[in-house]
Amino acid sequence: MMFALTTGLGVAASLLRSRRLATGNQYRSTGRHAHALPVLVGVWLVLCSNFVLAESVSAPVSASEQPLQEVFQSELVYPQEAGEVQVTFAPQFHDGAEAKRWELPVTVEYGVTDDLQVELEWKAYVRDDRDDEPATDGIGDIEIGLQYSWMRIKGSRFHAAAGVEVGIPTGDEDKQLGEGDASIEPYGIFAADLPDDRGQLFVHAGIEFSNDVDEPFVNIGGFVPMGDVVVTAEWNWSEEQRFLTPGLVWQSEKSWEFGIGVPIGLNDASDDYRVIVLAIYEIN
Repeated sequence: MMFALTTGLGVAASLLRSRRLATGNQYRSTGRHAHALPVLVGVWLVLCSNFVLAESVSAPVSASEQPLQEVFQSELVYPQEAGEVQVTFAPQFHDGAEAKRWELPVTVEYGVTDDLQVELEWKAYVRDDRDDEPATDGIGDIEIGLQYSWMRIKGSRFHAAAGVEVGIPTGDEDKQLGEGDASIEPYGIFAADLPDDRGQLFVHAGIEFSNDVDEPFVNIGGFVPMGDVVVTAEWNWSEEQRFLTPGLVWQSEKSWEFGIGVPIGLNDASDDYRVIVLAIYEIN
């Protein structure tokens, strides 16, 4: 199932990107190859995931085992266990039509109970490089979040979570380093394990309320563990931007988890592509 999902989404993204590239006014001074990069990287990730799936047989995951900590542009249903701390570094590069952007979000999550967690995310560094303006850099915004999870509801393969995130505008809006407005984002997550616990499909949806606009969003995705490697795929939708996000995540034996994802823009309002790297450390 995940093989078909990953391959189908990868091919669809390539076709959509090719259609955009064929439109003359989409070209910028960076040239044709800059626009082709996300397609090439996306195809690379798809081929890597297909190779892993072809060469390996996914092993069942026990009910108590968590296959991975995070994906790239969606929230997962898993909470931190009571007393557990997770620190996530997620450096990323965004290549958009009007600007290139670098961000370094740092997130700390803490398990209050086995079902309830709190989190703090701070964009410790942001650099915005626009085509017709001097580059700016500095700190970005802060988000504070709370999530409650219901795992294996009544002993089933289904999970759910509800959460809320509050955005605090600490980044300079005039320098394109932050949103400029406070926001609140309630959301819900529903997830279903694949038969024999060989992966998971999930839906993460909510609405971000701010002074300027109320923006709904939906993220649909799944993942399949292959030993220490987890293959992920996400479809990320909002009223303005849409992305396909293939990714690979690797779990080490020393509380570290590493991943790389390449969100590929599917409409003109989206960045052409992004590159997101995950480095996650858990303190039990």
